[in-house]
Amino acid sequence: MIRTEEIGVLHKILDQSENISRTIGGSIYRKNFKSEQFKRLVGEIYEDLEDNRLDDPYWPKWDSPWWKILLLYETDHIDMIDKGLIKRFINIIDSHYLHFFPIRESELPEGINPYTDIICFFALGSIIKIAASKDIPVLEEFSWIKDVIKSNILDDGGFNCDESVYTTSRKSSLISTLSILEALFDYERFTDEYKGIVDNGINYFLKRDLFFTSHGKIMDKKWIKPIFPRFYEVDILRILTFIVNWSYKRGKRLDENILFPAVSSIKQSENENGYIVIKREWLKQEGTLINVDGKWIFTEKASYFELLQKLSSIERPSHFLTREWHSTLKRLINII
Repeated sequence: MIRTEEIGVLHKILDQSENISRTIGGSIYRKNFKSEQFKRLVGEIYEDLEDNRLDDPYWPKWDSPWWKILLLYETDHIDMIDKGLIKRFINIIDSHYLHFFPIRESELPEGINPYTDIICFFALGSIIKIAASKDIPVLEEFSWIKDVIKSNILDDGGFNCDESVYTTSRKSSLISTLSILEALFDYERFTDEYKGIVDNGINYFLKRDLFFTSHGKIMDKKWIKPIFPRFYEVDILRILTFIVNWSYKRGKRLDENILFPAVSSIKQSENENGYIVIKREWLKQEGTLINVDGKWIFTEKASYFELLQKLSSIERPSHFLTREWHSTLKRLINII
């Protein structure tokens, strides 16, 4: 139970946020469709997909169309590419990946590469969100995606990209679970069919006070530091935003006890002007698979494209994170 003074601090942060939002004004909501870097990025995506020259829709990091399209989505610039191109990308995914999530090695069809031919839950979540942003009901048009999700819900209401979990601990991964629940929550624009999965999965977070272990420790301390873009990675702001959006839509009040650690932690990443500052460069720590003469090999350094490097720089004030932060705080004011 948090102390009375901490609840007071929480409400003070919420009160201050309204003044800061007014001061920042429309700058955090401005889009930059005329940016030459965004235009070049869009051109690269069209070129990659129209030439049908992809070895893989996902690999390598961070240079494939997968990551470029996701960056447009996360920066709210997805309107720069048309619906037809996204449909083409989804068709590539449909033809490339195995249409189920194998739990045992014996379930793998002959010739399947488990690293390149099996799509995981955080990847599925990304595709569902991108498709929904273009008004494409992908779960209805590609029923195997729906089947993969519905047949792999774990006992605690979540998901895990580690297939071994399904025959051992049966414990979910926060990252995999968050990606799918965000996507299904967004998909409610089409249907309420997945509402029960979302509401049941929310308990995974509420039972853990959003991001704590059963021993009261943060699951992963690096989540305290805001990152952008997220892609499949997590920070506390991303977790808070999802929970608040769910609470706001469902009309459910949230316990101040679970909100204070998240809000106060994110507040520490604000600069003097009220902008959220990127505090972790996680992308540079990731390796990737690359195709060398038809054989996939691992390399410890993933490659960057120019705009990604710019927008993910550490200590950079992020318009996109700041917009998310202030939008989340506005909703939070109405649900506690």
